[in-house]
Amino acid sequence: MDQFRIHGTAYVGLDSVAEQKSSYERRGFVASPLGTIRCMSYTLSPSSSLVTIPALDSDLSKLHLVNLREIPCEILSQSDYDHTGFERGDLWGIGIQNRADFFGLALAEKGKAFDKESVHGWVAVRRASEGYRLGPVYAADAAASRTLIRAAIQAAAVRASACVEPNEMPYSDVYIAAEVWGGNSSAVGIFEELGWHCTGIDYHRMWLGGITPLQQDEGGLAHRGMFAIFDAVVG
Repeated sequence: MDQFRIHGTAYVGLDSVAEQKSSYERRGFVASPLGTIRCMSYTLSPSSSLVTIPALDSDLSKLHLVNLREIPCEILSQSDYDHTGFERGDLWGIGIQNRADFFGLALAEKGKAFDKESVHGWVAVRRASEGYRLGPVYAADAAASRTLIRAAIQAAAVRASACVEPNEMPYSDVYIAAEVWGGNSSAVGIFEELGWHCTGIDYHRMWLGGITPLQQDEGGLAHRGMFAIFDAVVG
């Protein structure tokens, strides 16, 4: 906190488990009125068939799924900033794109160069000890988010069954974990619809003095376009 004050940090936030919420409140942190972050998981079992990606909804017919590595990192960085208010360009450039344990997908307009307007959403996934961590999921609407989440599940299933990750053995059950953003009223319902389950842990997103980046305040892009948050993808 002293370092934040010395450097004039504009926004100081944290995610608190329920048991620690009052401790942070005593230090001046205020919970976001938009809701909590819900930890959810999905189980990939080798005995079950792979998740299939249905035909895109009619309103998505002009879009197609592309490998996230094809999207210029500056577009990802700008999208991340637009949804969160966090400037972390190096993360989506040198911090992520060259990692073997990272993959992702984007929904983009067919026949158009990648830019802020032609990319309608994206999802990032990384390998973790228990399976995969999914997040963020940024999307223009619920239909786009649903397609991205389904596609990420299928991609993780294919990678797990093929043992494409470094030093991996064939899997029995593999878990995908996500931190679902409660500030978007449709997010939890979409994950539940796709077979995800609550782990019983919710986090309170808290801000010092209640000062929140506009992007994560009511009416900001996170309110409607963020479905799962970025976790420690670089972890």
